[in-house]
Amino acid sequence: LARCRLVAHRGAYRWRWEAAPQDLDRPLWPVARSAGALLTSPELARVGRCANDACGWLFLDGSKNRSRRWCSMRMCGNAAKARRHYRRRKRQGDT
Repeated sequence: LARCRLVAHRGAYRWRWEAAPQDLDRPLWPVARSAGALLTSPELARVGRCANDACGWLFLDGSKNRSRRWCSMRMCGNAAKARRHYRRRKRQGDT
């Protein structure tokens, strides 16, 4: 946070990062600041781990009843549901 400054911008304030050309880790600064803000907020209780054991991604569960299971329904969720459907049909002899 040593390089983060609060600056006036269009009648409001915002954070601005002041980097030197040799600061190659600059892209990580906002990530670290956001992670720190999340770790110290009540929203931390909404962080979940993807139910796909091979994935391991974390996500912020914004669902109403906090029941989200997958990092992405399009990727991990869809693949898991397709596998479950295939196994169910195979058990029933409908291959």
